[in-house]
Amino acid sequence: MRYTDTMTTMWKHLISVGFTPEGTAGLMGNLYAESGCNPMLVERLCLKRLREAGQVYDDASYTAGVDSGAISRSAFLSPLGKHYGYGLAQWTTSARKAALYDLCKQRRVSISDLRTQLDYLCMELRESFQKVNRVLRVTRSIKEASDIVLLRFEAPADAQAQRGKRLSYSQETYNHYYYKEGTHIMISNCGHDEHGRYSGGQSGDQTGKEWAEIPWYNRPWTHVIRFKEPRQRQYIAALAREAAGNDRIGYDQNQRTTFWQELKVSGYHPAQIRKPCESDCSAGVAAICKAVGYLIGDEKMQQISPDMYTGNEVAVLRRAGAEILTEAKYLRSDKYLYAGDILLCERHHTAICITDGEKVQTPYYTVGWHEDEKGWWYADTTKTYYADRWALIKGRWYLFGSDGYMLTGIQERDGRLYYLTETGPCKGACCRTDESGAIMVWDV
Repeated sequence: MRYTDTMTTMWKHLISVGFTPEGTAGLMGNLYAESGCNPMLVERLCLKRLREAGQVYDDASYTAGVDSGAISRSAFLSPLGKHYGYGLAQWTTSARKAALYDLCKQRRVSISDLRTQLDYLCMELRESFQKVNRVLRVTRSIKEASDIVLLRFEAPADAQAQRGKRLSYSQETYNHYYYKEGTHIMISNCGHDEHGRYSGGQSGDQTGKEWAEIPWYNRPWTHVIRFKEPRQRQYIAALAREAAGNDRIGYDQNQRTTFWQELKVSGYHPAQIRKPCESDCSAGVAAICKAVGYLIGDEKMQQISPDMYTGNEVAVLRRAGAEILTEAKYLRSDKYLYAGDILLCERHHTAICITDGEKVQTPYYTVGWHEDEKGWWYADTTKTYYADRWALIKGRWYLFGSDGYMLTGIQERDGRLYYLTETGPCKGACCRTDESGAIMVWDV
């Protein structure tokens, strides 16, 4: 791959609108395969067919023709009555090209204007490809991001054959931009409404930027607030990532507790919120920490007030069991921060770290089953374990509680009852009945 200033601008823009580094890499890897990340690129077959018809263009002269009107709107939408790609995403259909064309004319910029194409790309994802948009905002898997953009957004005829190449481009993009020296960890940041103000906007995130994942920055911060248990921090980071990825959650200081109200209704998972609501930076931190208390059964965290603000945040979260860090290495650098740490600029702003700094020591688990004094649990990776979910393990379904331990016996989940084996070598496995009504382990 050949990296350009255009690609650097694309990376920064896509990160700024709230896509995870993995999501951004998956999207850019696909755009590189489509256009080489060149906003002026005309599909080569289009130029060939035009040349055969006596109309000789290259990328620059074709673009200039569209800009000047020498190539009409209708001729741009369907050259020679056919459909060909143009721009970063090689937009092909008349409807998609028309929306890009009209936006550029409205802004009085070139059809190849990079910022306008990026804005149009994000608008398409937000409005017409909502599932793809959600995945790009929360995923920690480059493969998941690359595949969903390929299969659901670009959708070329030979999509399956393209998966390997596009994943390779996505991984290279990630390695170049995210792991290069000086790259910062990501934080979940709730900072302003769609107008750049602190109140008065419409409920929900209208721009994808009201609550978004952004790189750490030196505000400067006055405190880092850290809950001591890894499980607490993991849940805080996970919920903060969900909140940043759900465009039903926006910013408005005058409606700051509606996020907490909807969070309760949604089982304490921001990703499940369906009704537009609002928060601000400190109300968001309070609601997430309070929700974690209910998910893991921590009574101190449950007592956190949803009315907490940046002036009393230290006192409130200290009472909930957090420690307060004020050493310079925590405040002026992201290298020693854990995912789940809370950044505070007292009386001004607060945000949540959602990735680890390069010098922290993260837990290491052996993948597989583990048993301790509390019961059985399962590490699905060297850094994570199943919690508050079903998991299919070696052909059998198991249910794990919010504390990460395997459940047994009769359990209710989403309004339905299940029986999970209580003893024996199949302990914890979900059961079903056979034709006679006898209970048996459900082998998938």
